[in-house]
Amino acid sequence: MLGACSDSGLIARRTRSSVSTLLRVFAATGTVAVLLSSTAGYSAASAEDISRTDISIFQFTCKSQSRLGRGCLDGLMASNGLQQRITIYWIEPDIFRDGEPFVRYSDFIFSPEKVCFWIYPGRKPETLVLSGNHSGALLPHENSAESSVRSALAIVSGLKDEGTPIPLEVRRFFRGSRCSTEYVYETLPDVVEGNDLSGIADPDIRILNTLPSGRWYSKEQQADGSLVWRIEKGLSGQPIATVTIRPPTRASAGESLGVFDPNTLGQWSLIPEPYRAYWSFDSAYSRLSESPDARATSRELYERITSYLDESNVPRRVHWAMDRLQIKTALMTDDMPRLRRSVQRAIEGLCADPSLGRHRCLLELARISGLIQKRYPEESQEWLRPFVAQVVEHAGREGVASYLDRLMPAIKANKWLPYGNMLLEEIRRQDIIDEHELRNAVACVEEIRLVKEKERWDGSESLPSVRDYMAQLDMLPPKGTITMDEVRRILEKGLAKCCPDKASQPKHDLVEDVIGSLRLIVGEGPFHGDANELGQSIQRFSGCYSVVNGDIESIGSVLTTFMALSFCDLSTPEDHEVLFSQFRRCSTDLQSQVNTMLKERELDSLVGSADIEAAFEEYEREFRRYIDDPLWPPFKFPWTTNEEARLSSKLTVRLVRLEPILDETAPKAKYGAENEVVPSSVEGAVATP
Repeated sequence: MLGACSDSGLIARRTRSSVSTLLRVFAATGTVAVLLSSTAGYSAASAEDISRTDISIFQFTCKSQSRLGRGCLDGLMASNGLQQRITIYWIEPDIFRDGEPFVRYSDFIFSPEKVCFWIYPGRKPETLVLSGNHSGALLPHENSAESSVRSALAIVSGLKDEGTPIPLEVRRFFRGSRCSTEYVYETLPDVVEGNDLSGIADPDIRILNTLPSGRWYSKEQQADGSLVWRIEKGLSGQPIATVTIRPPTRASAGESLGVFDPNTLGQWSLIPEPYRAYWSFDSAYSRLSESPDARATSRELYERITSYLDESNVPRRVHWAMDRLQIKTALMTDDMPRLRRSVQRAIEGLCADPSLGRHRCLLELARISGLIQKRYPEESQEWLRPFVAQVVEHAGREGVASYLDRLMPAIKANKWLPYGNMLLEEIRRQDIIDEHELRNAVACVEEIRLVKEKERWDGSESLPSVRDYMAQLDMLPPKGTITMDEVRRILEKGLAKCCPDKASQPKHDLVEDVIGSLRLIVGEGPFHGDANELGQSIQRFSGCYSVVNGDIESIGSVLTTFMALSFCDLSTPEDHEVLFSQFRRCSTDLQSQVNTMLKERELDSLVGSADIEAAFEEYEREFRRYIDDPLWPPFKFPWTTNEEARLSSKLTVRLVRLEPILDETAPKAKYGAENEVVPSSVEGAVATP
């Protein structure tokens, strides 16, 4: 249920850590909380059906959707009505992350008063008291797996404890669904029925009860007895997680022996052996860098993995994970023949599996090439080419044409430039897609190249003002005519419309805070700049800030930063003209491309060149306003040749992405299509450039 806590607006409320860290932590906690809450909720709802002298074993699967992508987890639960054991033993490799907050293999034993748990890899078992534990944080406060698990357990505690004062909305769902075969509960983000959020002091509870888009929870018992819990976004219906708990089986005396013994955490014998073997190999791999002779230890582990795969009947999905682990181990050996054999084995397995989609084969080879290029950026490309050819041939025209646009964002995000180049070269060689269809992919690869080949700043290319600016980065700003007293008057004038009361204590404190901070950052002055222009800029900025934020109480640090930057500005009117001419050159080129695209599809009668010109002129005027504004010095220096080329390429890439939408719109505009509506994707796509 925490999966949606990765919303950026939500995370901004938490100031204990950085946004990027909390994104990862929330995503990690989400899956654990969903599983623990759902399975614990199931056991609580079904406790009266289980004899406390017997132990029932349940298999469960959780399919989740988050910003990290789609994921699938499997596990087991044992219950005797009073105690439960929940073990997550499989996570699809596609959602593996090596960062600290990501929970992978884990094991939990619940009793009425406490939970004993173990988290991979090999941490000592821990104990957390559940009953009456209302002080635990519901959202993770640290960038660690332990914090993620503890926050999930705190939510479970709030769901199970009848005496809890925690008014979690999801608890209403679990309580209402108890003993029901079907149940639905919806909570919207703005109106939470029967729950006055203003009276809740705990920010964690407010966040969980006002999740973006709301939540739609459901429980359904299927014909085979399986129980399905679903969580979706309430307003959009977008799935977040689906937990399927299969009908129980009774454990034999041997299987139930020690099932609730904390000493067996992480070593439960009911977990299928191939999965336990995989986690054992993965744990050994994680310790390779600590070995005094990492190469020898890596070769030994490589041979152990190879022998196991040759001698054991391993499920296909575990085989994929083993193949990837073997490649990573081969990289640690620095033995190229071993690495080639590992890649060959993995690719042959991918292409031989009829259940595996063509997109998965293309993406898996992209991941493999990404791993290899980090260690062997040049040497590996030639011997990787045959594997690229094999996968492209396996995918065929249908597979490549269907999945290329889905594949390119992953290639771009991970900067897999060598693979992107080899893939396009092989597609051309096999002549399975024409050049026009490849335009988007070619532009994307070119954009990756420009980003990866980002040039260092070249002083010889820059104007004198740029060289002076770079030379004075660690110095106080140049002297000017604006004294500190003038700064005070500029601030009071600039904030006049937002704080009309001159005698206002908050306004006085704000002005003095900004001045005090400026003294620390840029000294006592006098400062460079035009006092009248600076005052007008502060007035515009503070007005916009108050509209967006509702007040200007928090404007101090932002205003201080921008004012300090404005005093350090050394750009000249000539710089501004060069920069604006560069922007206009990009704008003119893009405008020409837009007109050509519309004309080719006979859409220019709907949107003429004059309309396009007017739109681009408005953007040029907006950019000019930034150049002339003293609070925006980063917009004042000319671009280097490399920066201008990167911008032009990026704009072209975004424009090319509009072609499918224009292709879809053209026939409707030409022949007419009553009762047709333009796809919702058009609005977002048109706004992109």
